[in-house]
Formats: sequence, structure tokens, C-alpha cells
Amino acid sequence: MGFKSPYYSNLISKEAKAFDNQAILRLKKGLVPDLRKLKKNTFFYNNPYREPEFYNIQWKPIIDKIISISKKKNKKKVLEIGCGTGFLCLELARNGLNVTGVDVSNSSINIAKLYLDKNKSKKGFGKLKYKVLDATTKKLDEKFDTIIFFRSLHHFPYPKKLFKNLNVMSNKKTKLLICEPVRSNFSKLSMHFATLTRYVLDTWISHKNKIPKKINYKYFKKINEEIMDEYRYLKVGKKMQSPLDNSIDDPKKIINLVKRYYKISNISFSDAFIDKIIGGLRGKNRFIIAKFLKKYDQYLVDNKILNGTNLFIEAVRK
Repeated sequence: MGFKSPYYSNLISKEAKAFDNQAILRLKKGLVPDLRKLKKNTFFYNNPYREPEFYNIQWKPIIDKIISISKKKNKKKVLEIGCGTGFLCLELARNGLNVTGVDVSNSSINIAKLYLDKNKSKKGFGKLKYKVLDATTKKLDEKFDTIIFFRSLHHFPYPKKLFKNLNVMSNKKTKLLICEPVRSNFSKLSMHFATLTRYVLDTWISHKNKIPKKINYKYFKKINEEIMDEYRYLKVGKKMQSPLDNSIDDPKKIINLVKRYYKISNISFSDAFIDKIIGGLRGKNRFIIAKFLKKYDQYLVDNKILNGTNLFIEAVRK
């Protein structure tokens, strides 16, 4: 069915509600959408946002890269699509940029506005505004120098229509930055690395509870299937964030779509298996181990031993 159908409208409504609920729950559980105020949060058991140092290892380099690229534009007007509760928008604005964040979740936008009001970093602060908007069906009457998708593009089931709207909101040399999970890249070999790492190291489940007394091939098959399902979302709906989660997870399709309107200057991959483990490490040496695993994971991806499940694209409108 097309995006104009009642079916799509119903899906978008459910999508917005799912993220409304998630945003409210995470706020109640103490997750502050401000990267400069992160603190340990035991609500997360294997998420990098569990501890600030895990975030620094997993996400800070990419966030810094996005900010650095965005600041190179002369006019510095930035649009983030699927901004959620606004942590990236806030940091972009703190770097002197003129930022607009849009999202379908009304609660997420309200929380983002709340933390914009709480921001005390006025020196060097650019501009920041938020709007509830579905970028597939609506567009802003503005043109932007940089358009960002940070782990949001995979929630858009009609990317061709979406990119036509992006084209309208772009200048001749608008920069496009995409950082997206591409779960279809998770291979059986990656599954084995994830299984070994998770079961050998100290994680959120004790060795006593995760390794039974009777170990056989049937058990290995079971735990491999569970990890493959967790990374690939094979059982639809079971682990989905929202109704439209994982709408597009094929890197080739994303790259080909971008090439229609943009000239790609950089494509890189990361995170063969590390992203669902790094925040779950426990023990006094957890940060040392996390840094090693992050680097070794990238080594495996760069040497084409494993496929990366996180895609980064930098492109300029043709």
C-alpha cells in the first residue's frame, strides 16, 4: 500500500505512539537527553548508554565526526530527521550551528524542548528549534546545508518519497550524513564472534546462569539462533522498537538510493558484533576490554573478515 493510504497513516500513528512511550519511559528511568550530563544508568543492561565511558567508546567518535563535518559548511543550517529527544541537535547547536530537529513523536519533541530550555551553555550557542513532522509526507519551507539521519532512516518505509522531499529542502551542495544500522549485514561468522564474546566474558548474565552443566550441540544451536534473532530481528515484532523499525536494512539499497540525488564522498562500515555487547560488559576491567573489542571489531571489518552492521555515508547533493 502507498504512503497516502489509511494503512500508512495508521502505521505512522502507531510509530509515533511507540516512540512517545519509549521517550517517556527512558526519561522516567533517568536517561537525560544531554550528552554533557550522562551518568551511569542501570536501566540499560547492554546499551552503551549504561555508563558514560561506554558511550565514549561506542558513539562519541561518530558524534564528533558528524559535528565536525557539519561545522565545515558556511551557512551552517542543519536538519536532523528523526531527532528523537534531541541529544544530537543540542550538541550541534552548542557548536554554533543553526539546527532544526523533526520527529513524528510529540513526546520526544516536548522532551527535547524541555532540555533546550534547561541548556545553560549560551556562549557560542547557535539556534535550535524542533517540530513534530513526518518527513515522508511533509517538508519544511527551508533549505539546509546539512541533513542528518542518525539511526533513524531505517524507520522510513518509503525512502524514495522521503528523498524527493529532501531534494526540495536542499541547496545545490547540501551535505547528507547518514549513520544507520544495517542488520542484513550480520553474518553467521559474526554470530559466532558474538556468541563466544558474550558467553566467555563477564556480562549482565553470570556464567553460572548462562552456561548450563550439560553442554551439547543442541545447546550451541539454540544460543546461536537466539543471537542471530537478536541482531537480525528475524522474529518480526518480538524485539522491534516500533512498527516501522528495520523498514530498510540493506546497505546496497541505501547506497543506491543516495546515489540518485547525491555524490558520495565517503562510505564506511563499523560494528560487526560489538554494539549489542559493549554496554553489557561487567567487572573492574570492563572499559579496558570494551576499548579492545571496539578496536578489534573494526580491524575485522576493515580487513573484510566480518561485515559491519553500522553504515556511515557522507555525500553532497549533485
